[in-house]
Amino acid sequence: MSPDRTRSIRASATGRPETTTLARVAVVLVALLVTTSTVAAATTTFAAGSNESLSANDSVLALETTSTVASTSTTTQTQATSKKVDVVFVMDRSDSMNTERYELANELQTFQRTLLERDVDARFGLVTYTSSATVRQPFTSDFDAIERAMIFSPSGNTERASDAILKATEMNYRSDAERVIVLITDEDDDSDAATRQQAIDRLEDYTFLSVSPSSASASSCDVHSPPCDSSSDNELRTLADDVGGDWLSIDTNADRTMERVATNVFEAVNAPEKSGSDSNNEFEVGPNINVVEQSVNRTEIEVGESVEFNVTLRNKGLAEGTYNLFLTTNGELLAEKRVTVGHLSETSTTLVHRFDQAGDYKMVLSNQRVDVVHVSEPYPMSIDVTKNDAGDRLQATVADANAGVPVTIDLPPSAILAGTGNELTSITIDSRPTAVKIQHDLAFDLTLERIEAPPEGTPAIASDARAVRYLSVTSSLSTADLRSVTFEFLKSGDDVEIYRYDTDGGEWMQLTQRNVDGAPGHVVASTSRLSTFALVVDDPALSVGSVDVGATSVTEGDLVTASITVTNNGTRAQSYDATVSLDGQTVETKFVEVPAGETITVPMSFVANDPGTYDLAVAGVDQGQLQVDPAPTTSEPTTTEPTTADPGDDDDAPADGSTPGFSIIVALVALIAAALLVSRRR
Repeated sequence: MSPDRTRSIRASATGRPETTTLARVAVVLVALLVTTSTVAAATTTFAAGSNESLSANDSVLALETTSTVASTSTTTQTQATSKKVDVVFVMDRSDSMNTERYELANELQTFQRTLLERDVDARFGLVTYTSSATVRQPFTSDFDAIERAMIFSPSGNTERASDAILKATEMNYRSDAERVIVLITDEDDDSDAATRQQAIDRLEDYTFLSVSPSSASASSCDVHSPPCDSSSDNELRTLADDVGGDWLSIDTNADRTMERVATNVFEAVNAPEKSGSDSNNEFEVGPNINVVEQSVNRTEIEVGESVEFNVTLRNKGLAEGTYNLFLTTNGELLAEKRVTVGHLSETSTTLVHRFDQAGDYKMVLSNQRVDVVHVSEPYPMSIDVTKNDAGDRLQATVADANAGVPVTIDLPPSAILAGTGNELTSITIDSRPTAVKIQHDLAFDLTLERIEAPPEGTPAIASDARAVRYLSVTSSLSTADLRSVTFEFLKSGDDVEIYRYDTDGGEWMQLTQRNVDGAPGHVVASTSRLSTFALVVDDPALSVGSVDVGATSVTEGDLVTASITVTNNGTRAQSYDATVSLDGQTVETKFVEVPAGETITVPMSFVANDPGTYDLAVAGVDQGQLQVDPAPTTSEPTTTEPTTADPGDDDDAPADGSTPGFSIIVALVALIAAALLVSRRR
């Protein structure tokens, strides 16, 4: 593009008068009416009122009158001017460019619309850069793809613009299309001088527009790439002049910037362009949609919660159009929606996003910053249980629970089952996952209250049980959100049953019980509905009074005896199994019938067959040790023949060889002989 052509473009772009929307619409209508001889009489009236506001009815009438004319005029023009153009946007992706990028991206749809109205066959590409350049979007005629490509995370503070320009010139342009490169940055060029000269040489075959700061100081030229080309001009403004291109200050508002881009494109394809206000008003004939209001419903949330982003769109154009909404954060696309807006009307819509990770999110809606959403970790679940002074009413409050995850409420000792010998230890509430929108925001109350009789309309349960306790269980959790409720209680040995009154069927329904961890006295019972419950301590209620054991030290073969006293406190007979065991092995069992209201003694006995020491238990009660001694052994009597011992063989013989006792006999014999001799002498 020649310098003279550049100056004419600048004069055309800066010389447009600023008018109100309705005034410009009026001018367009005047121009259209002039081209039609059948409405020539109306031309004077419209021209005279071109600086005044049109009423709503007048605007609608004008639309209906001129729609055919506008269509015919545009068609006639575009058929003669159809051209091809390939446009590359080269965009600085540094942190400081975020605001400008969002605003410019928001105007891209209007830019595309103006090209379509001029019947320009356009393709678009996107190159982003900081210290290096990347082709973020190759050439495409799908403008939605360009809008999505504009969603990227900012990065870096070194901007090598000339390197990016070279990258843009290497893209796959059509051989029969005009080539346009639009550079957008708020900094100077950090490329070296050789690269900048190479970019200047390449741009001779391109239409080039630089949107950049107007001065070196504004772009920190003295810091980024000394020495700068000029002490008063940004390098990229100088570069545009060097290649006969166009330049526009980055401080220019976004819609005006995109108008200048459109001007360059139109000039590149030699499309005839109207001068003055008519040029702007031609664009107004089609849809002209902009965001007029946006908001977020909340900015402080927990993980798993959703935020609603609301936006209002206004179409100032004379035709219905569509607008693409994008919700992003840090370059990540979170949600998108295509919205249709009627001519001269407004439309409000909402985009919703759920946040699954904690953090601070800078949200961008429709390429404009909205607010920062602070997402924190969810609060831990809390359970608060209180009881009244009598202990017969328990109130549990649950907050921040997870829907779909069972919540067990441990119950303090209470009078709920007083007089039954049993204790209700916990209630587990299982809700459906759909109980709340946010899974960890489930909150509900649960009330358990002992009542003396069923509520009105509920019959008493038919039972001859020893004890019945009625229990009212209510919750703020709706029936539709409740999946199950489980009662857990400890039994004292009595046969305890739990019933729920079924209001639909009008009857008491017994709940199935199951043991917990195999413990017979620890049971749970579940149901899917809350209602009035009855806990029945069924008759009979058997109890073992005393156990007596005979001798605990016996001889093998002896009979071991014991007795068990059993009492039936119920109203009907009950069977009882009496047992005796040694070292855990049952050695004696006796099955007895205990009449209602009576106490009986059950005798037990068994023979101790095997010697040893055993742990003795009677009726399941430890009785110490039982000692079983072996029985004594017995043998037949025997007869032995007398023998004459050899004195020489007798180990007990005296040492002098005499026989034991022989001296005494000899002495006696001598004494008797002496006595006889004396008597004879007399």
